[in-house]
Amino acid sequence: MSSLWDRMRERKLVQWTVAYLAAAWMLLQVADLLGEQFGWPVAVLRALTLALAGGLPLAIVVAWYHGEKGQQRVSGPELVIIATLLVIAGAAMTLVTGRRRAAAPLDHSSVAVLPFENLSADRENEYFSDGVTEDIITQLSKIGGLRVIGRTSVMAYKGKQIRLRAVGQELGVAHVLEGSVRRIGNRVRITAQLVNAATEGHLWAETFDRELKDVFAIQTEIATRIADALKAALSPAERERLAAAPTVNLTAYDYYLRGRDYYYEYLGEANENAIALFRRAIEVDPGYALAWAGLGDAFAQRALRFGMGAAWLDSAEAVARKAIALDAAAAEGHKALGLVYLVRGWSRKAIEANERALSLNPGYWAAMGNLGYAQMQIGNMADAARASFRSVSIEPTLAESQLTPATLYLMLEDDGRAEPWLRRALELQPNHPGARNLLIELYLLRGDLEAAAAAAQGATAGSGLDPVNRAAAAKVEVYAGRYDRAVTLFEGVPSSALVLRDQNFGRGNVADYALALMRSGRAAEARRLIDKRMTDVQREREQGAESLVVPLELAALHALRGEKEHALRELERAARTGLVAQRMLARDPAFESLRGEPEFQGILAAMKTRAAAERRRIQALSQG
Repeated sequence: MSSLWDRMRERKLVQWTVAYLAAAWMLLQVADLLGEQFGWPVAVLRALTLALAGGLPLAIVVAWYHGEKGQQRVSGPELVIIATLLVIAGAAMTLVTGRRRAAAPLDHSSVAVLPFENLSADRENEYFSDGVTEDIITQLSKIGGLRVIGRTSVMAYKGKQIRLRAVGQELGVAHVLEGSVRRIGNRVRITAQLVNAATEGHLWAETFDRELKDVFAIQTEIATRIADALKAALSPAERERLAAAPTVNLTAYDYYLRGRDYYYEYLGEANENAIALFRRAIEVDPGYALAWAGLGDAFAQRALRFGMGAAWLDSAEAVARKAIALDAAAAEGHKALGLVYLVRGWSRKAIEANERALSLNPGYWAAMGNLGYAQMQIGNMADAARASFRSVSIEPTLAESQLTPATLYLMLEDDGRAEPWLRRALELQPNHPGARNLLIELYLLRGDLEAAAAAAQGATAGSGLDPVNRAAAAKVEVYAGRYDRAVTLFEGVPSSALVLRDQNFGRGNVADYALALMRSGRAAEARRLIDKRMTDVQREREQGAESLVVPLELAALHALRGEKEHALRELERAARTGLVAQRMLARDPAFESLRGEPEFQGILAAMKTRAAAERRRIQALSQG
C-alpha cells in the first residue's frame, strides 16, 4: 500500500481526488438550493449524486494516464483499490445528502385537490365542476390540522394526464383528492377519492347523488371525511364553520367564482371584470358575504396596483365591513379589511385583521402573504419570513406567492435567494406587474442600468400604457441621468399612480419626478410637487400610517428640499424601527446630497448590520 500511495502522490492523484470531491460537493450544494427554491423532486438530487460518484473512478483513471511523470500504469489490483475508495466517498456524500433531506419528512396531513372532471353533457357546466373544486379546497383549508394546496396551483393540472405520484412530488403533498362532477337538471352526482400520492393507493372513496341544492352539504361532508381519513381532529368551531353554507343562490355562487378567477390575475382589466362579477353576485344575493369581501379586495387593488386613487380605499373599507357584518365567521371579509389597512400603511391593524382571517381559515394563503407584507412594513423580518414561506407552501405555483419572499430577501441584500423567487414568479406569470417592477428594482439596486432599462422596456411593451409600469420606466431614466426623457414619461402618469407605493419596498415616484423636473430646469414645478406630497404624507402619518416607507419618503422629499437635518432625522427614525434599505439609499439619486454626511453613512452601516443579523435569523428559521 505504501508503494501505491507514493505512486499516487507522484502523479498528483491525491490533488485530483480532493479537487474532484470539492467540486462535486459544491455542485450538490447549488443543486440542493435550487431544488428547494423550485421544488425539484428529491430524485433529481439523488441521480446527480450517483452520477458524480460514478464519475470519480473515471476521473482518477484519466488523471493517472495524464500524470506529469509518465511512469508505469497502475496495476489492476491497485486500480480496484482506488476505485473502491472513491465510490465509498461518493456513497458517503449520498448518505449525508439523504440524511439532510430526511430531516424534513413529507407532511402526512398535506393534501392537494385536483380539478374535478366535468362529466355533464353540457360542457358549459365546466365552471360548476371548477366551483366544486374551489369550495372543497376552501372547506379543507379551514381545518387547522391540514395543509391544503391552493386553487391556482392545482388548476395547473386541469385537463392533463399525470401520475398522482408526480403531483405529490411537484406540490410536496402526501395525499391527492380527485373526482368528478355530473350535473343533470336539479340533481348532481359527485365522486371523490383520496389517494396516497406515493403509493397511489386509495384511502377513501365515495359517490354522492343528491339534489343540486345540497352541493354545499356534499362539499362539507367530503372535507369532514378527508379530515377523518388523515386523522385531523376537528374542533367544534371548525365543524360549525364547515357546516355553514355561503349562499343558497347558485347563480350568485357562479358569479362569485368567476370574479375570483379574474381577481387573482392581478391585472387592471381583469380586476374590473372581477368587480362587475362581484356586483352581479350581490345583486342576485345581497346577503352574500363572500361577494362583498371580493368587492372590497378589488376596490383596494384599484388604489394599490392600478393608480385609481386612494379614495377607493374608503369604498373598499365600507364593503369589507359589510362582509364582516353579514358573516363575521368568514375569513374573506377580515382579509379584505386587512388589505385596506395594508395599503394605508396601518401595519399593526393589517396584522390583526389578517391574523383574524387565519384563525378562521388557517390555510388562507392570501391572508398569509399579506401578513408577511405587513410584518415587513414594520421591520419584523423573521415573522414576515414565517408568513411568506407558509403562503408559498400552500400556493407553490402562484406568481403572487413568490413575491413576498423575493421582496424580503431583496431588502436583506440576499440576491442569491431573492432572484430565484422572482424568476419563478415571472416564469409563472410573465406579465405580472409586481414581478416586473421588482425585477427593475433588483437591477437598479445592483447598479445595472442597462438591464433595468431593458426590463422597463419589456414591461411597458407588455402592458401598453399601464401607468405603474410607465412610472417604473421613468424611474430608470432618473437613475440613468436622462432627466428630460424621465419627465416625458412621468407626464403620462396620472397623479394617483405617482403616489403608489409597493407594499413595503418602494416610496412612490413623486420624489423621482420632482428630481427630474429640477434637473430639467423646472424647479418651481418640482417645488410645488414636493410641497403637496409632503403635506399628504404627513397627513398619512397623523392618521396612523406606521409603514417604514413613510419616513423613507419624507426623508427623500426633505433631501430634495435641501433640508438635510430633517432628512437625516427621518432616516434615523426609519432605521431605528427596522428599515433595512441601505443598498437603495446608497444609489437613490434623491439622497445624493446626503452621501457625504458622516451621519448618513452611519445610518447605512447600522442598516447593513441589522440586515446581516436578520439574514442569520431567517437562515436559522429555514433550517429549523
